[in-house]
Amino acid sequence: MALATDPPNTKLPSRRRSLLERIGRVLFKVPNETLRDEWVKKMLADIPAGQKILDAGCGSQQYRPCCSHLQYFGQDFGGYDGVGDEEGLAIEGYKYGNLAYRCDIWAIPERNDTFDVVLCTEVLEHIPYPNETIKELVRLTKPGGMLIVTAPFFSSRI
Repeated sequence: MALATDPPNTKLPSRRRSLLERIGRVLFKVPNETLRDEWVKKMLADIPAGQKILDAGCGSQQYRPCCSHLQYFGQDFGGYDGVGDEEGLAIEGYKYGNLAYRCDIWAIPERNDTFDVVLCTEVLEHIPYPNETIKELVRLTKPGGMLIVTAPFFSSRI
């Protein structure tokens, strides 16, 4: 996106281009969910190959395809049986991905500092103990590692 004040065929610096793209998305009402999804995919793509990642509360593991360059481990409580009434996530035929950890997200049976990256997307608003969950995810993240968390209207790299 170029501004009227820019000479024709001028490539904008990436920082300026990024800001203009974000402003354009707000003006044209790109859904927040779409922006979060794109942001998560970019974050995952930038992780160096071979690192260990925990996808906490992963459900059907929608981001697993973005982690093919990583050692991927999925966690979920695994309590939904796939027989639904079409309310909320109770959808007929819903299937979990392959889970390395089937447990509560606030009590994952693993050693401290196990993962280079911990991903937790759109989960905190669904669980009874979000504060304990954040503490647990930090516990599992190696020093200098990355915790990627999203919730409706909020996304952050910690």
